[in-house]
Amino acid sequence: MIRCNTRPPRASSDAHRRKVLHLAIVSLFLASTMPPPAQAQAGATPPTAADARDYAIPAGPLSPALSRFAGQAGVTLSSDPALTDGLVTHGLQGRHGTAGGFARLLQGSGLRAVGLGGGVYRLERVPTEAAATLSTVTVTAQAERSALTEGINSYASREMSMAKGQAIRGIPQSVSVITRQQIEDQGMQTVDEVLRQMPGVMVGGDLYNGSGGRYYSRGYAMTNVQTDGNFDSSIGSFADGGNSIANLAMYDHVEVLRGADGLYSGVGESSGTINLVRKRPLDHFQGKATVAAGSWDDYRGEIDLTGPLAFDGKLRGRVVAAKQDRRYFYDYSKTDTDFVYGILEADIGERTLLTFGGSYEKSEGVPEGGGFPTYHNGRFLGLSRSTNWLTPWSKTDAEKSNAFISIQHELSDNWRVSSSANQTNYDTSQVIGRFVQPIDPNTNLVRRIVNTADDVKTTNTSFDLNISGRGSVRGIGYDLLVGVDRRKFDYEYYNPSTVFYAPGVSIHEVDMGSFAQPSLSGGSTIEAVTKQSGAYARLKIDLRDDVHLVLGGRYTDYDDETDDWSESGILTPYFGAVYDFNKSWSLYASTAKIYKSQANQRKGPINSTAPLDPMEGRNYEIGLKGDLYDGRLTGSLSVYRLERLGQAARDPAYDDITIPVGLGCCYINRGEVVSKGFEAEISGEILPRLQLSASYAYNHNEDKTTRAAYNVLTAPRHLFKLWGKYQFQGDWSRLSVGAGVKAQSKTWSEGYYANFGGNYKVIQSGYGVWDALVEYRIGKETQLALNIGNVFDKTYYAAISNNFYGNYYGTPRNYMLTLRTSF
Repeated sequence: MIRCNTRPPRASSDAHRRKVLHLAIVSLFLASTMPPPAQAQAGATPPTAADARDYAIPAGPLSPALSRFAGQAGVTLSSDPALTDGLVTHGLQGRHGTAGGFARLLQGSGLRAVGLGGGVYRLERVPTEAAATLSTVTVTAQAERSALTEGINSYASREMSMAKGQAIRGIPQSVSVITRQQIEDQGMQTVDEVLRQMPGVMVGGDLYNGSGGRYYSRGYAMTNVQTDGNFDSSIGSFADGGNSIANLAMYDHVEVLRGADGLYSGVGESSGTINLVRKRPLDHFQGKATVAAGSWDDYRGEIDLTGPLAFDGKLRGRVVAAKQDRRYFYDYSKTDTDFVYGILEADIGERTLLTFGGSYEKSEGVPEGGGFPTYHNGRFLGLSRSTNWLTPWSKTDAEKSNAFISIQHELSDNWRVSSSANQTNYDTSQVIGRFVQPIDPNTNLVRRIVNTADDVKTTNTSFDLNISGRGSVRGIGYDLLVGVDRRKFDYEYYNPSTVFYAPGVSIHEVDMGSFAQPSLSGGSTIEAVTKQSGAYARLKIDLRDDVHLVLGGRYTDYDDETDDWSESGILTPYFGAVYDFNKSWSLYASTAKIYKSQANQRKGPINSTAPLDPMEGRNYEIGLKGDLYDGRLTGSLSVYRLERLGQAARDPAYDDITIPVGLGCCYINRGEVVSKGFEAEISGEILPRLQLSASYAYNHNEDKTTRAAYNVLTAPRHLFKLWGKYQFQGDWSRLSVGAGVKAQSKTWSEGYYANFGGNYKVIQSGYGVWDALVEYRIGKETQLALNIGNVFDKTYYAAISNNFYGNYYGTPRNYMLTLRTSF
């Protein structure tokens, strides 16, 4: 269960810290005015300042894990080898004291470590009466939390929150994790930056071009996002629920499951699902502070406090606050952001854990200009990277608030029931004036300016209830998960606009400050309410100790209250198998049905209300996964084939007809489209003191109807990412260095706009961008790091879209100096 040990008296300094933490969390909760709407770590003793250390001991055989822990803790453990013969442990991650570390490693083993004084411990069996008490402690809570990466000091992760704490080797699909250690080493500050480093994922496209996504995997847009394994919202459109300002300060790590998510949601894009995993309270006090300063007046500060609050540690909390004032390499634009996140965990009785919290983020400033247009044929204009075709009177204000609550109850040592609710509110208003028009190469003149004002309010609400556990029938073991969920999306949008034509101005002589703001006209309020409800199940059967069959499926109903359409009885089955052919490697295969409703896109003519038919298809995948050196290094290789039928495409009979919120006209169903390729990645400690993250992805898309090869918007055929960090030893042990590269092959976007020059093809040639790190440990708990981005100052387009706007330069060479300290 949740707590199993008797706590020793705390030192006065710890009591003072606890009081300070309690006041800080309560104050910030009140200040944020958030609506008050996982897991407790079992068997942990709050460490004193003297014996608290960071550990990263993977799950596996108990005996070597105990030896490794004792060595790192600087203590002696005496035991009879027969006591640990055949026993395993769930490992130890994060910061712990000696007694708490032993308790966690020995959880469920029937053993305990008894202190004899002088740093000596003896391993012995738990007496019968104590064992009865300890039996209430379940492995499930620890398995859930073991997916967290804070304090493991590694780029490798063995478990996944999206899979309810399931081992990554047991998931018959491609999975990638960017850990907290890698996030800090590369100086990442936003979810967008993390996804740029994520294996097999490309960041591109434009938020306002109706493409439906900014993140791409296996050639297609990723529009499904989860938080802590539960549905949060869809991303990549203007109505994305605010993920464009998602603050990385609140997240422990980021996960991506590539391919059709038939196993964990069953409905949506075949590209994959993004899962953002929140930080959780710790069972001991920990404080962290970070300040950073970077190029173009980029300043950021962050404070992170966590620990026990009351009731002998049964109530724990965490609060994270961050502030950033940021300017950019292009003119005018700036962003000022304030952020706060709070979470509380409470042990209720012996078997129940209650978790609740929320976050609030406010962002304001002058946005970017929507990217550059090109010449009529798609050729780039070749302007300076500091150019911004945005009027200085443009502005944007955005607020995002989130509230969540979950409760988990252990029915027995093997079965658990869980429920969770989540609500995210997004409110934004902005006024933008920018050029939107392809440029005539014969004149080099720009004329068409669009002035728009957007007011958007969205509310995403989700609820999930499931029961999970492990059992056996006639000696055959199985794991079962059964649940129901419901999602609701409320949307309100108002968009008056004005198009006016300035006197012809050369693209090299544009002065955006010379254009006065015109009055806005027209516009209407659009309201939408959509719902999705369903039931899902996943069954894993152990046919043998080394062979596992995975069966899953989902039943889903859709309902749009605004336009009075619905789809029901949608079944999306999933089948997979895993073969563990030795203790380090597993072979897997899986297939999943793909289904995506496209009823919010309309068939022609322009005023039609006829919904587009759904997109359907199937995903096939086989692969290999490895878990080496006691989990310090992980790797995978996968081969896939995606078949999609009826994907939405713009109807060429209607030109440039767009209605906001994706309720657009006019679209047609495309024929069969096939995406195929392979992916390889490796993460972790490849050599002593060398952490590495390396990946390669190959993707090829083909339209079987026209036999024409193409990439959906901007998907490259080859994508390679590499990052490594090395810590020196001896007299140089305080110094670490890192370097990496993100490289991709040619990308392109092509289409036809009758009013904007006819056919176009925007092409970005292949390129590579190098980054570097120098880090120096000033003291035991303080580090100073210098991150250098785009070391060789490569000029390239980070995203391309079409010929009238949406083409963005990548960031030039930049520097970020960061000071981190723990206390």
